[in-house]
Amino acid sequence: MPDRDAALLLEIETAAQYIDAFIIGFEETTFLADSRTSAAVAMYLIVIGESARAISESARSEAPEIPWSQIVALRNRIAHGYQSIDRPAIWAIATSDVPMLRAAVRRMLAARGEGEP
Repeated sequence: MPDRDAALLLEIETAAQYIDAFIIGFEETTFLADSRTSAAVAMYLIVIGESARAISESARSEAPEIPWSQIVALRNRIAHGYQSIDRPAIWAIATSDVPMLRAAVRRMLAARGEGEP
């Protein structure tokens, strides 16, 4: 039987990879001026939140440093209040939190024999 948590972690890793690719070459001011890129980043934060919501509690306990509930709450905030999104906060999350999340998810995947640490 496939590992559902591994599949969800792969979704998070893929979404984080897209976010990283989207913001290459951007500084905060250019990101904030580019509504297309900020919308794309926000969309992939929704994907991350959806996947995080579905990950089992046992898998979550493997990485207590990940703020799982905050990730899900961010997903809800973006999905239900898109017109009032704090784009500077999205930038901060994309540049600071997503790389740390991606590293932790990679470790979790490696522990399952998926990908590299």
